[in-house]
Amino acid sequence: MGKTTPEVQVEKVFKHIRQLSFKSRTRYKISCLVFANFLSERFKLQNIRNISDKHLASYVSFRQSEGISSKTIKNDLSAVRFLHSKIDSPRFQLSSNEELFEQFEVVIDQTSSQGNRAWTN
Repeated sequence: MGKTTPEVQVEKVFKHIRQLSFKSRTRYKISCLVFANFLSERFKLQNIRNISDKHLASYVSFRQSEGISSKTIKNDLSAVRFLHSKIDSPRFQLSSNEELFEQFEVVIDQTSSQGNRAWTN
């Protein structure tokens, strides 16, 4: 099975990006490709310029149902926001995580699995 249109568009955007470290760029690209695949399957989206808050909220719910950790989901959202910032003339502006979670009543676990990581006195 070939690549979907959103996946091809993500590949094209990341082909010209020279920001971030190599590993971060690779991580973001993989996250965006998963998101693009989700968009094409769930919403039949053909153009990544049309990404909106409803797509992000649905993606967060989908990833939570898969059992993905909240930290990974937030990294995925960061990658999608980075992609969105590189798209020429996007159709919608994306809300912040707090506004998104409040608007669509999405719950993300805020606790850290590593406990208190502050410096000791």
